[in-house]
Amino acid sequence: TTALHQDAYAVIMDPFATAAVFTVTLYNDDRPAPVNTNDLTDVTLKPNHAMAIRLNASLLDAQTVSARVDVSIGRVAAASLGVDENGGIRASVGVPFPLPHRVILPGGFDQGRTDLIISNASPGKVGVGATTFGRDAEQVVGSLQDAFLGPLSAATFQTNTDGPSAVVVVPAEGGPGVAAARRTFGLASDQGSTTGASAPGPAWIVLPAISGAPSHPGLVIANPGSQAVSVTLSFLPGSGSTSLPGPITVVVPPGRTVGAPKDFLDAAPDAAVLAVAGAGTFVPAAASYSLGREGIATFAVALGVPIPEAWIP
Repeated sequence: TTALHQDAYAVIMDPFATAAVFTVTLYNDDRPAPVNTNDLTDVTLKPNHAMAIRLNASLLDAQTVSARVDVSIGRVAAASLGVDENGGIRASVGVPFPLPHRVILPGGFDQGRTDLIISNASPGKVGVGATTFGRDAEQVVGSLQDAFLGPLSAATFQTNTDGPSAVVVVPAEGGPGVAAARRTFGLASDQGSTTGASAPGPAWIVLPAISGAPSHPGLVIANPGSQAVSVTLSFLPGSGSTSLPGPITVVVPPGRTVGAPKDFLDAAPDAAVLAVAGAGTFVPAAASYSLGREGIATFAVALGVPIPEAWIP
């Protein structure tokens, strides 16, 4: 969002030995057409460099801004960065084309408010719906009932969540895929955001989402499938690690999202966690607080990283 007191950036990185050339087009829900300016057309990025493009300069005071990055020469990685003048930042990695037909967005331990940002990159309108898989129940997201996105546009939909939860966004059957992200609001007004997974997997690495002590680490496991899944959680020791607790197993019922035990995470809050299913698939994420007098000054969410099948322990 580029609304008052908010700054939005697209961060573009060229990690290769040759230059990249790309064009940025902005989608939104307030104006009738995508926005593109000379400053965003055929931008050249040097090899092994990164840049941050301030979107407020091209599209100011918009509730929803989605940046499409089309690369004509080379390859790039892209992400969003949001800065709140009242404190806190949020970031999400970009979604590669082709866009998925299902997006699973786990999260939790927030104040109960969730924004769903959905972008339609197709030339026609598309219907979208969403379901929340919570700790105790599954329910349809009311703000997305019979919802449509116009062509080449993006919009924000609000919903409420309670405890660990996963929101599954699905475009209308037979329609094009969409890009989706989840913005959650922490207890101290800081925000966290993440894009989602297009499919659950059998094994993941979950990186820590804390930034210092004191901290309250959190990890959620979403099971959007129809069968229960048993997930074994193990710490990956760092260079300074000594003794760490052994693995534990968490059972996640079908269509539910649960949190990992607090005692387990508190034993090594800054360690990565290996999560492997005995059978079935799931999607994990870290959702944690850190810093401040009580360890709740900053809030962050980080989607797990899937392990390729050939490397699953």
